[in-house]
Amino acid sequence: MTGNEAVVLLVDDDEAKRYLMRTWLHRAGHTVIEAGTGREALDRAASAELVLLDVNLPDMLGYEVCRQLKSQAVIAAFEPLTEAADIYRALFSTDGRVSLHVCALARERGEMTMHVSARDDSSSLLPISSAQIENFPGTESVGVRSVPAAISRHAASASSFFFT
Repeated sequence: MTGNEAVVLLVDDDEAKRYLMRTWLHRAGHTVIEAGTGREALDRAASAELVLLDVNLPDMLGYEVCRQLKSQAVIAAFEPLTEAADIYRALFSTDGRVSLHVCALARERGEMTMHVSARDDSSSLLPISSAQIENFPGTESVGVRSVPAAISRHAASASSFFFT
C-alpha cells in the first residue's frame, strides 16, 4: 500500500480489459467500481475519486461521459496505436484540457506487444482469446504491434479522467 489508494470507477465494455485492469488496481490497494456503458458510468460515478474511461462505449463516447460528469475535466487520453492517436489529435487539437499520450498503460515501462483486433476498441496487451471472439464478434486478431507502455500508477492522479 502506498497511502495513495483511491476509489476507481473503471469503465470499459470489454470484460477482458476490465478484468485485467481491475486485477492490477486491486493489487495496488484501490477499490474498484465497474461499468460497461456510459449510462452505467454516469449512474455509478458519485463515489469515485478517479475514472478510467474507455473512449468507445456502446451507448456514447467516453468524452461525452467525462464532460457530463465534470464539464471542466482535464482529460489524459492513452492511445498506443498511431492511427487512432492521429484521429484523437485531429479531434482535440484545439482543446487545451485534453492531452494525448501515445502509449499503453501497463505494470512496466517499455515496449509491449499489442494484440490488434479487427474492432477499433478491442486491441489489448492481452492475447485475443477464442472466448472473446465468440462473445464479441468482430474482435478477431489482425496482428500484433510493439507499442510503448507507461506505468499506470504514475500516470493517475485522484482528480483526473483517463481514457483507454
